[in-house]
Amino acid sequence: MERWRHVDPAIAIEDDPDHVYETESGRVMGSVRVIDTPDNIERLRLGRMCANCREPFEIPWPVTCPLCGVFVREQQADLFERMYAGAVDVSNGFDLEAEIARMNEELDREEKG
Repeated sequence: MERWRHVDPAIAIEDDPDHVYETESGRVMGSVRVIDTPDNIERLRLGRMCANCREPFEIPWPVTCPLCGVFVREQQADLFERMYAGAVDVSNGFDLEAEIARMNEELDREEKG
């Protein structure tokens, strides 16, 4: 797998009752808050990953996301502000980097097997 395609799993995704939005079709949708890894947050800030669907981009800041169609250049900052909670201490005494490595190894085994 190319390095740019790798995205760490989010640490947690929580319902965000403070934010709801209406789609173009009139459907009302709830929003979420994402607690993510520092690497993924950096990818988002550099325009290398979609804040809406988490699709990685080989070339940063495309006009639209090829997976979900969101207008990345126009909407990435708003999506990031709404969906990402900022720095949150979730350590509770365990090694976060070791847990991420373990999860990635498990994902690799599932993809191969």
